Amino acid sequence: MKKNVFFAAAFMLIAGGAMAQTTGSTGTGNSALVTQTGGTETHKNAAAIDQVGNSNAATTIQVGNGNLAAQTQTGDRNRASINPQNSKNGAPSNFNNHTQTQNGDDNKAEASVYNSGNTGVQTQLGDKNDSKLIQSGYGNHSATTTQDGNQNTAFIEQRMGSNTATISQVGDLNEAYVKQDGMRNNATVTQEGDRNNVGNGKWAAADLGVRQIGNDNAATVSQLSSDNAALIWQDGNSNVGSISQSVGNSNEAYMKQNGVGNGANVTQMGAFNQATVNQNNK
Repeated sequence: MKKNVFFAAAFMLIAGGAMAQTTGSTGTGNSALVTQTGGTETHKNAAAIDQVGNSNAATTIQVGNGNLAAQTQTGDRNRASINPQNSKNGAPSNFNNHTQTQNGDDNKAEASVYNSGNTGVQTQLGDKNDSKLIQSGYGNHSATTTQDGNQNTAFIEQRMGSNTATISQVGDLNEAYVKQDGMRNNATVTQEGDRNNVGNGKWAAADLGVRQIGNDNAATVSQLSSDNAALIWQDGNSNVGSISQSVGNSNEAYMKQNGVGNGANVTQMGAFNQATVNQNNK
């Protein structure tokens, strides 16, 4: 393999800010772009990109102070981007920390961040996986996606503040979508198998899957076989919903809770089971 290795460690002063960036590449046809504005002597922005393989592309754009970004790509034709920007009302994007790791071919990872104090971790092991994070509002969100397999899709969108979401996918052709609009919501999706579905369609259908509107809601979906489908929709405060599809294939479970303090648990074992829960406590 032809090696084209470059290393740049630069501390640059731009508009009174301090920034650090490190890029390293082994292979051919790789591209790495780092753009950083802002930063102070005590709260520097820092970015690191490491690429091993061919035709990979990584982009980090950071606006604000104290942001950290790291991207590692091993394989061919992977795409990764981290983009902390000021919010629409002009509030700065500070102290965000995002990591993207890709090991395989043709993976895509994207993190779009508006406001401060957010963390994101995206890990892809395999080929043709797709992960997207959107974090906005007051900030302080935490989002993690882990994909071990091929052609999995994970989407997390977090608005308002202090929401937590985790998607873990082991297998092939799984889809999971989480959308949180409120404060202190928590969502966990675990998929181990093939062709499991928590929501469907690409990013335009992200209202499906796990949808939380309000505060202090908690949702858990566990799919430990194949060809299962689940949806949890919670609109209100302090609702708790859980769906477990652990043994058997082709099960379906749909849960909708409106109001305050609802709780529901669905457990499916076997094949071709269907369950629907609808609770309204306003």
